[in-house]
Amino acid sequence: TSLVQLHHLQMRPLHEPELRRTFQVYMRSNTSPSPAAAKFMEFLFAYVASHGWNAPQEPAA
Repeated sequence: TSLVQLHHLQMRPLHEPELRRTFQVYMRSNTSPSPAAAKFMEFLFAYVASHGWNAPQEPAA
């Protein structure tokens, strides 16, 4: 079940005006994300990839 379905949300595409935003995911380099944060990142990256938008980049070492 997706987070959208789980929380009874709706997604609506915006056609005009076209909006462009840069989103970034920040996390500490010495810790793992919480299970909830990891699931959100998994959802976010899959959603972005499914729409052909910029793919997520691996964190800098």
